[in-house]
Amino acid sequence: RIDEPRSDQPPTVYLPYLQRVHGEATFEVRTEGPPLILVPAIRELVRQVAADVPVVRFRTQEQQVQAGFSTERMLARASTLFSSVALILACIGLYGMLSYSVARRTNEIALRLALGAQRDIVVWMVLREVVALLLVGVVLGLAGASVLSRSITHLLYGLTPNDPFTIAVSVLSLATVGLLAGYLPARRAANVDPWTALRYD
Repeated sequence: RIDEPRSDQPPTVYLPYLQRVHGEATFEVRTEGPPLILVPAIRELVRQVAADVPVVRFRTQEQQVQAGFSTERMLARASTLFSSVALILACIGLYGMLSYSVARRTNEIALRLALGAQRDIVVWMVLREVVALLLVGVVLGLAGASVLSRSITHLLYGLTPNDPFTIAVSVLSLATVGLLAGYLPARRAANVDPWTALRYD
């Protein structure tokens, strides 16, 4: 690619140096060692052949590639930062909502325990509802992401908008946070003395 990674290769014509409008040229030097070490030697060779030709700059091919991807790299870093913040905020919000929802059921859990329900069964009952809620959220989230991700296709190079690894990390992170948000309060409520919890109803 000549101009940028996302643009298609345009029709190209190679002209002899003397037919070019502007008087500059680029030479590629192949080396076996670190290329920048040979800069003084190359300057001296150019001076011997054409003393009036200024040598403006030296760049390795790696530096040229890095420069060509500078905009993409900046966008990738910004996207990573913002998506990480969004994921953290989503996890905090999900944990707070589910934790509060389960904590509100402390009296219900205490009543079930007072009537003879097993603690593990009560905790699993709460977790089943949390899992059902998470599944609905994951399905709706994946559907929304599939539709909205098409709008960022032009910003990606060599990637698909629906990257399986990114989606898997996001889903697993939210699912883990959701399960912890349901399990921890339910476990706490199940370990509370039923009569103490019901006394404050």
